[in-house]
Amino acid sequence: MYGNLKRFVSIVITIAVIMTMTITPGFADDTPIALGEQDEAAGEELIQEEIETYTYSQGTGEDEEGYNDELFARYVEENFFPELGGYGNNTMLRSIYLSEMNQKIYSKLKSQIEEVANGNSTSTVFTVSVGDLGLTDASWTAEDLGVSQLRVNGQLTNEAKTACMDLLEMDINKVIDALMAQCPYELYWYDKTAGVRISGPGYSVRTIGSFSERVETLFMTSGFTLSFTVANGYAAGQYEVDPYNIGRVMAAVDTAQEIVSEAAGFSDYDKLIYYKHPTDDSKSGL
Repeated sequence: MYGNLKRFVSIVITIAVIMTMTITPGFADDTPIALGEQDEAAGEELIQEEIETYTYSQGTGEDEEGYNDELFARYVEENFFPELGGYGNNTMLRSIYLSEMNQKIYSKLKSQIEEVANGNSTSTVFTVSVGDLGLTDASWTAEDLGVSQLRVNGQLTNEAKTACMDLLEMDINKVIDALMAQCPYELYWYDKTAGVRISGPGYSVRTIGSFSERVETLFMTSGFTLSFTVANGYAAGQYEVDPYNIGRVMAAVDTAQEIVSEAAGFSDYDKLIYYKHPTDDSKSGL
């Protein structure tokens, strides 16, 4: 009988979603990417490097709007039945297989994603600082990284950057894949075809010592900035959700829970009937 109840409560959730649905697409200008701050040290040569930026996407572009609405409905259902656990509890937990550093990034991003999903935040530009990574005082020489030199013609080499990421076992793309696998419902607002704009990390090279005994050291000046593109039906800007549309989540849950509370004293059969046809017309979308 519980299966039937759950099926009919899904109808209630659909009703609540329809009642509160308003689509207001829109896009804003690109968010500027900040460079790491330069901290000039006396008696040292400090070379500031620019932060690299790229886009990572997972979608195909096929029926994205329907896909996002389905995830939204499942997110409402997850809130309605918290005792059943989330999506991640019923699938392989990819976060378990992340490195320690990737776990730190995952946890920081997950908390910010949840804030957007439940309506507490509208910005989908998320940050992971050097402090979040525990690398505030970290630095590496070329020998530490296993490369011949950090710079060529004054520029930090790609080999050095790659070696640093490998040494830290840091892969931001893997983290995003893990979030998509374990938190799909919380990302109901995300346009996975447009993807995530990733900036960082920022590096600088500090040179210490005389000309004959110069030692170059690489360190991180900034962490990551990840800008998740918002799907049309949920967007107030490219990286900003519409707070009214996001408010449908809690409104739908509240409405569904109210209907169930009103039918608490009914028999199972009568509950099913009431869930489908609540007496208050304002609660019925059928």
